[in-house]
Amino acid sequence: MRIFIDPGHGGHDPGAVYKNLKEKDLTLAIAKRISAQLYHHPKIVLSLSRSVDETVSLHQRVEKAHAFKADLFISIHINAGGGTGFESYRYLHTREKTKGYHERVHQSIIAELKVRDRGIKKGDFYVLRNTRMPAVLTESYFIDHPNDYAMLQKQQTINSIATAHVKGITSLLDKKTTPSSVICGSFKNRDKAEKRQALLKSHGFETTLTLMTMGMNRYYRVNVHSALTCAQVQARLRLLGLASFSVKNN
Repeated sequence: MRIFIDPGHGGHDPGAVYKNLKEKDLTLAIAKRISAQLYHHPKIVLSLSRSVDETVSLHQRVEKAHAFKADLFISIHINAGGGTGFESYRYLHTREKTKGYHERVHQSIIAELKVRDRGIKKGDFYVLRNTRMPAVLTESYFIDHPNDYAMLQKQQTINSIATAHVKGITSLLDKKTTPSSVICGSFKNRDKAEKRQALLKSHGFETTLTLMTMGMNRYYRVNVHSALTCAQVQARLRLLGLASFSVKNN
């Protein structure tokens, strides 16, 4: 698998700045650690958009990824604006493959970092919009949040962010993980089932309705489909206070 890592900003563009920290330095440090951890991986070939503090345009980053013929593009960033935790993005309109990669990478990173999950999101970022391969942009911690700022000054945190990304990338190689289907509600009333669907959609879940007949009764099942494992989907649903159970896909 060919992975293109894009350390955000660089050179004349420092990215977010807070006190002594610059986003461009943090993203480069993370990218270098990812590269070091994956250097000897037998199934991964990796390239970086930059390996030093230099200015690389957004267009150049995308073209480098295309020339490398990457299977996955990951742009690494540090957040700002007073929040805390981790969030990630894919483009507004993507294929199912990108959605699956994004969900798998996001959940693996969250499981490793154990920080606030700010969600799997969509965004109209240049590198997501113009890349031809699946592309994900990650935002780890907030440079201007007091606790996150303190964490980001520690090499242990930089190593943890890198390791989390590595686990997200290598999770894509796990052929034992198959697309999951989880049932999140069975309703006699179709309107209630559709309200559950709308709620799940607002949190980024893909759903379908299945009409089930049991004796004289009919039920509308809300099926949640994802490239994540059933356990990962159910963990996300529990955070929303929703009960569920898994169904094996044949």
